[in-house]
Amino acid sequence: MNKQIPITGDPFVDNGALAKSYLADKLKKNNDSDLIEYGCDIFVDRWKAKINALVLNSKITQPAFKAPQKKEKTKEYYQSLLNPSQADAFGFCRICGYEGGLFRAGRDIFSLTGSGDYANFHHGHEWGLMLCAQCITKLFFLPFSVLQMGAKLALLQLNSPNIREFWLKKTVQANFISIGNGSSEAILKSKFANPKNALFDLAKDIIEAFDTEQPSEFLELYHFTNFGASPDCEIYRLPGPVFIFLNFVLKHYKQGWYNFVRAYYRISGAAWQDESESWQRSGKNKSPLAKSEYRNNPNLIYEKLLAGESIISFFAAYTRRKYQKHLSGIDIRIVRIYLKEVMRMEKDRVHVLMRITNDILEMAKEEDAVKKYLNKLQEPQNPYQLRNTLVWMIKRHHRLHPDDPKALVTLDEYMDFLFPPGQYWSEIRDLMLIFFYQRLHEENIRLNQEDDKEK
Repeated sequence: MNKQIPITGDPFVDNGALAKSYLADKLKKNNDSDLIEYGCDIFVDRWKAKINALVLNSKITQPAFKAPQKKEKTKEYYQSLLNPSQADAFGFCRICGYEGGLFRAGRDIFSLTGSGDYANFHHGHEWGLMLCAQCITKLFFLPFSVLQMGAKLALLQLNSPNIREFWLKKTVQANFISIGNGSSEAILKSKFANPKNALFDLAKDIIEAFDTEQPSEFLELYHFTNFGASPDCEIYRLPGPVFIFLNFVLKHYKQGWYNFVRAYYRISGAAWQDESESWQRSGKNKSPLAKSEYRNNPNLIYEKLLAGESIISFFAAYTRRKYQKHLSGIDIRIVRIYLKEVMRMEKDRVHVLMRITNDILEMAKEEDAVKKYLNKLQEPQNPYQLRNTLVWMIKRHHRLHPDDPKALVTLDEYMDFLFPPGQYWSEIRDLMLIFFYQRLHEENIRLNQEDDKEK
């Protein structure tokens, strides 16, 4: 599709425009009446008018109409939009700003806009929205540009050329391939029912489709239904910094990242196996689960990233658990790019934390008390305890190296890098543990209960 599609910013109208433009190119027709007739044949004859989740009691979904009436009345309605005398009002289109004849677009035309008993669904308390004929016509083609995702529908906000190109192939082109081979019976169905997991899968597909070094996309997925008495819409946003982070790890550390993510699904009746990096059924039948059996289960990592919450504690727990089983933990480079792109942590601060942790390990090795120092780092349950631990280690370092002009932690490092305003204390502890375990693994230091000589 070569021609540029005008973007309004409204995801429903823009997705309808995406499908309409593709269809016009495919059929070599610019006449809206011909395109609408073609769409009617698909919606009514092939899909049996199963677009109720998009439009409520429209000409096509109206159960009182037989198939020929559905198509005839639909064509009559869209033909009427060409007659200015049929307009309900004159003014500016709510979506595109066009000035001229406007028409009421309630839930029978435009999902989630109000009408009848739902007039107050929209903030202006209108009986739907007042739109121009062009925007209403674009909305007619929306079923070709959405996915059935569980009990609701899903679409992406088309906020960049890459996303438009990707979503066109994912939905509209895939739809017409199915229509061409006779397998299309309804709105295209996604393999995902969980929209949060689906959004991360879409991000992966976009990263693989556009092999640029550092793209930044702001992904916004609408998960909605206009069905019956329960209209609903949830919007899931994947921020640009998270997308940049995913782009890096999926290009360079894909296997390590997915091993980590897979460990944090919530699955009843199954247990994660660190050794095989797989989920295994509990009970007598201990067979592994296929990804298709759990990909719609909640995933703690995806939920935290979407909520803007830290996953540092998950990195730490994963690294500790893997180390205890003599396995490699999370790649430290994944943690560092996460700190840089998502947490916005300065490089100097990361270096200070790593340097302090390295010095602590060297002290522990010098005293033949690695486990003791590790336990000291793991024990704090509040900021006061962590500060006490660090003071203990500072004193220990001075006792071991009284002539060293460089303290383990300087006052500036303590104030600016370890405990700056707004920093959550447990993240500092967890980062130090991640770095500590990383060094233990790199040096092949394995700890048992009898390893330490308490001093």
